[in-house]
This record gives sequence, structure tokens and C-alpha cells, in this order.
Amino acid sequence: MAATLAEKQKSFFRRSFFFYVGSQLDGEYWLPGYRFAPAYPGDPSPHLINAERITSIGQDIEAIDDMHAHALAYETGRRHAARLSLLLNTGLYGQEQTCRWGFPTLAGQSITESTRFQLGFNHPTLHLGEMPPKGEICSLGKYQGSLAARYRIAGELLSLPQEARRILRGVDAADPFITDAFDRGARLYQVASVCGRLFPSVGLAYRVAAVEAVCKADQDCKSFGEFMKKYVTSNNNIGGILEYLYGVARSAHFHAGEFPLGEFSRQFFFDPLMDSETVQRDELNRTCHELTREAIVNWLTAMIPETPDQNMSNIDEPPIAIEHRSKRKQ
Repeated sequence: MAATLAEKQKSFFRRSFFFYVGSQLDGEYWLPGYRFAPAYPGDPSPHLINAERITSIGQDIEAIDDMHAHALAYETGRRHAARLSLLLNTGLYGQEQTCRWGFPTLAGQSITESTRFQLGFNHPTLHLGEMPPKGEICSLGKYQGSLAARYRIAGELLSLPQEARRILRGVDAADPFITDAFDRGARLYQVASVCGRLFPSVGLAYRVAAVEAVCKADQDCKSFGEFMKKYVTSNNNIGGILEYLYGVARSAHFHAGEFPLGEFSRQFFFDPLMDSETVQRDELNRTCHELTREAIVNWLTAMIPETPDQNMSNIDEPPIAIEHRSKRKQ
């Protein structure tokens, strides 16, 4: 209580862990205020695209006590995870406290009867008491690829795009309403990436919602359609796609329970002929994903001002302790 009344703070090191499915993160990244890195850098199968990975967000938190530091790290860690989900185009999610069925092995051979396992991960690399020196635990990330890239190259590890540090630095330095719009859009984009793996229609609906949240920061755009037409430059004839995105993928899903990407439609298995409707639906889904991301990326590019070290994306940020000060009544 005395420390709280005096606002006496000290530094605490905290790590938040997040998972994703895909290739291994290629190294550690020192971003404004935190370190983002693979929590298991020695993963023996780094290139498996259907494997779950664990990452950590390490922060030095200025707080009154241990519980206060935990609360601050919980909040800021999830904000960072949402932003990184948008930049990586990969949904980061927290650990589930559930037991799931799996195929156990004995002496390298699968056992025929499944066993229920508690989800979780434990390894000596998780137990750090302080911020590690750069490059001590794993190599530095490469900052390769582009934020606007539409495809991943098979065999390449996951990497933050070259624009990542400039965007994160610029967002925090922007007007508060821009920062807030970006964070709201990033959270919705994160939900879209995570939930979309199970329900593609939900993922697409939340991508549209993410664009809607971001467009609030552009006073020249009064609607979702205006924002898309302004920031989508690869295709000038998107009127029909916009009607589908807003009318079917978003509104009909949220307000009428529509699942336009066919999750609850009749499925045909082992059909020697391709279903033309399914092919067209998959192509439309891919186009919608590409255009919504293009709009957000182009908005970010236009919003974030050029900085003197824009071409020095391989230089790492020093960790900055996060401070929190309580407000007293006047």
C-alpha cells in the first residue's frame, strides 16, 4: 500500500507466450519496447507448415509490484500480438487450457488407441529471469519479404516484413485516433486469422470488419466501399466484389447467419470431376482476402510518414521499459 500511494515503481521482466500454425519464426526481433522471438528456437522441424509454434513477447515493465507488472504485461502483450498478427498475416493465439485427443507413440511407432493430452508446452528455454542479450538465445530475424506479399514461398521461415519496425514506430507516434483505429483493426484481423482456419466465412467477415475499423481513421472515406476504392490499386473494377464483401460476407453473415464459403453446404468427396461452384467460390475467397489486405497495407503505407532510417530495417530496437502511472484526483 505504501508503494502504491508513493507510486514507487521498479522494473520487472515479463514474457507473454503466443502460438500459431506454420513455419518457424526465423529469429528474434527487437521492436519498440519489447523482444519478439521463437520460444523454442531449437525446434527440430522448422519448415513444417502444419505445425504449431510458440513465440514469446518479452518486456521490461515498470510497475509497483509483481501483480501490477503481470496485469500490465497481459494487456500490452496482447496488443503487441494483435499488431504482429496483422504484420505477419498469421494469427497469434494464447494457450488453451483444454485436453485434446491425439496419437501417442511408443518407440517411434504410433499406438492404435488415441489418448487425451493436456495442451501445453514446457522447455528450459521458457525460464528466463531477465531480458537476454541480443543474439544469445537465437539469431536475429531477417526482416525479409514485403508487407503486401500475397503468397508465402514454400521452404522459407516466417519473417517480419521489411516495413514492420517503421510501421510500429509510426503507429505509436501518430495521432491517438489513428493509433486506436489501427489497434481495433489489428484485433479484428487477428480474430479473422485465428477463427478463419476453422470457419472461412467467419474469417472473411472479420477481415471486412477490420477494414471498417481502420477506415474510421480516414476522414475522406465515409464508408467501407469508399475506403476500398481509394486504397485498392491493383484492380479498378471491384464494384461487384465490394457488394459481395459488404452485403454477403459481412452483413448476411452477422445479421442473417449466412456462411457464403460453404462450411455448412453439402460436401462431395472422391468426386472425379471438379465442382465449378466450389472452384469459383475458392477463387472469390482468395480475391477477397487479397483485396482487403491490400487496402489495409496501402493505408498503412500512406499513413506512416517516411523516417530517416527507413532503409535500415535490419537494425534492432533497444528494449524500452513500459511505465504506468496512476491518476490521482485533483
